[in-house]
Amino acid sequence: KILVMLMGCPDPVYEKFFSRLLRLLEKNLGTHK
Repeated sequence: KILVMLMGCPDPVYEKFFSRLLRLLEKNLGTHK
């Protein structure tokens, strides 16, 4: 999953970017996982 990739990126910048992207994806996908 994307979380695994996030774990592989310890960089704070990437973490913030992925965190925002993940939130947007969650909002767009809704309850879909």
